[in-house]
Amino acid sequence: MTLPITVPFRDDEPWTGVASRLAIANGYSSMKSFLASAGVHPRNLVNGDVEESELLAKWSGVPADALNRYVTPTASKGGIWKLGDAWFSKGSRRANRIRMCPNCIIEDIETGNEMPSARPRLRAPWLTRAFQNCVEHRRPILEIEVPIESVDEFSHTVATYLEMLRSAATSPHVPANVTVDTFVQDRILGRLTHQHLNMLEVYIVTELAERFGAFLQGYREALGETDLDLDGCDARTLGFNVIAAGPEVIRSVVKAIIAYVRPVQDMFIFGNFGSWLRRNSDVVAFKAVVTLFQDIAERNMPFSVGEMCFTPVRHRYMHNLISASAEYGVTTERIKKLLLDSGFIQDASGPPSRIYIPNNDSLRNILKPASVTLSTTEARESLGFGDRVMRNVLASGLLQRVEVTTEGRVYTRIRPEDLLEFQRAMFAKAIVTAEIPGEYAPLKAICRNYAKPVDQFLSLVFEGRLRDILTVEDHEHRLTNLYFSRKEVKRVLRAVRDSADRETDPPFISFAKAERQLACRTSTIRMLTETGHLDAVEGRKSGFMHRHMLVYSRSLDQFCKTYIAISQIAKAHGTHPKAASEQLAALGILPVIGGESCGSGNSQTTRFYRRADVDHLKLVRRTGSRKAGSVVK
Repeated sequence: MTLPITVPFRDDEPWTGVASRLAIANGYSSMKSFLASAGVHPRNLVNGDVEESELLAKWSGVPADALNRYVTPTASKGGIWKLGDAWFSKGSRRANRIRMCPNCIIEDIETGNEMPSARPRLRAPWLTRAFQNCVEHRRPILEIEVPIESVDEFSHTVATYLEMLRSAATSPHVPANVTVDTFVQDRILGRLTHQHLNMLEVYIVTELAERFGAFLQGYREALGETDLDLDGCDARTLGFNVIAAGPEVIRSVVKAIIAYVRPVQDMFIFGNFGSWLRRNSDVVAFKAVVTLFQDIAERNMPFSVGEMCFTPVRHRYMHNLISASAEYGVTTERIKKLLLDSGFIQDASGPPSRIYIPNNDSLRNILKPASVTLSTTEARESLGFGDRVMRNVLASGLLQRVEVTTEGRVYTRIRPEDLLEFQRAMFAKAIVTAEIPGEYAPLKAICRNYAKPVDQFLSLVFEGRLRDILTVEDHEHRLTNLYFSRKEVKRVLRAVRDSADRETDPPFISFAKAERQLACRTSTIRMLTETGHLDAVEGRKSGFMHRHMLVYSRSLDQFCKTYIAISQIAKAHGTHPKAASEQLAALGILPVIGGESCGSGNSQTTRFYRRADVDHLKLVRRTGSRKAGSVVK
């Protein structure tokens, strides 16, 4: 039997709104008392009980299916609950609040035909806090806190607060951005309006929009050249606009941020947004979202396999110079040169940890051959040298080498092609003969007779000054099978000695000169020779009878091209070494050689930095200061 006074029904009105309007229209003190007199149990209605719905339908004249359209049953596992055609999280429940748009309420009163107190009607989107602004009036939803037992007493609450609602409806307000609210309302009402979001539940979209938008706002400088409205909308709207545009737009935006930041190892740039993705990585409903952002991160950042991003990394798509050096066993400087020479990269400025290179077949084709090397033992056995002679040859620079540093110690490696090229150059002028005349002597005897190091004779061969050379048929490119004319050797050495005074680039310099050139102490020079950074031999300087250690000029020049002392950095920027080192440390740039922290075992040794890490920096001028300033690029 239908009640004497009924109310017109709207498609977006939940059953609690209908029952509340019926109660006030028929003189009941509350919706609860009306349902009790009608024999309807609210809890059963909430749980979708068919009999209860049919009973309320008879009293109201509204079809049971329409009344059940916006039933909000108890939350499922994880607090997820349904409203209309949309699913929401626990945090978007209204709790003990009655929510409404004051302008909608006043319009209902002014335009309705039924009893005035029964005219204001409840809209389904107001039942979730995910709906923040009225789409029609572009103003925030007003919330009234009530006792929990009165949370469904909509009509009576409106009657109680009517004057306040009239005042709120006429008060000025800044029009709200309702992009996300329109989406939420459409999904509740069963309208699919965004093709890229149709497969995602509403609670995932709204949470993703909020957190992703906040992440984007944190990198405004990186997104300055994009079309994003970074200042004209809130974080939720910003995030929603990007994710609604589709996966390709998301990829381009995140890629721009990564390219701007160039995070170093263990630097997690995604912050709270990334932590949220990690927490939900095992939730089935989040799989598509987590997979997308995991793929973007893997393809644009130098993660190694097994490393944790949002989930464990499954494939390495990107290297930086440091990770490539570790994988291929080639120094960062050599990798940089190989990639620049091959055109694989066009710019190699900045620290090695921030130079990103794609891990693809082209990179492997460049670095794989470079990683195939020989030890010095293998190389000297091919040449027929002893260990000391081999060190001198390497120090002279005649034979190119690759250095791989491990735990402070330098291991020298040689590429097979470099060794073969060196051997061929040494044998280029040699004439093969079955018998060696007596006026020719092997390399070892020549060095002993003239008290000259092997590398000096080899340099003369390389320069083409020694040409009268013989070798045997089965020489196997062993340099011990080279025989030199004594007459030519004597003539060439005399010419070398006569031009010694005009020599502008002597092969050796004393420790004292090396100290002055590097702006360091004797203990530092000794440390550099012990670790292999400088090559030194025991010899006799002109004008001195005793023998002492000498440094090869070429190795010193190469060291100066790669490294710079902290005192030289400070002098160049007009500041104190202490202040300079603190400013560099603030940037995460530490000395690679010298000092107690670098494994030298002696805190008195001079600290050296890679030029590639510091040459592009500008330190704050603070002469003699004990406090580090800021650093600007």
